[in-house]
Amino acid sequence: MTVTMCEHVFQGRGGRTVETHAGAYALQGAMMQAAAQDEGMMSLAADAFRSSVRAYAAFPAALKDVFHVKRLHLGHMAHSFALRHASTCQSYYSFR
Repeated sequence: MTVTMCEHVFQGRGGRTVETHAGAYALQGAMMQAAAQDEGMMSLAADAFRSSVRAYAAFPAALKDVFHVKRLHLGHMAHSFALRHASTCQSYYSFR
């Protein structure tokens, strides 16, 4: 399936399509692949992910309506650390 064939499936905000973000998707995929092939990098990424989620959960009570850990999409957060799945990190379940 080419990008143009599946454009209608992946319409984003403001009418943007996958094709608009092809470079970003390619870069994200390359980063994930590099992390998956290097055990040390994967370990560092998982540690950074856990640390980030813990820091997010530690926001003061006055900010919980904005930064509530149960509203955090852990899959998206994991992608930001070049991890394919949040389940790669064992201790993330303690926040759910």
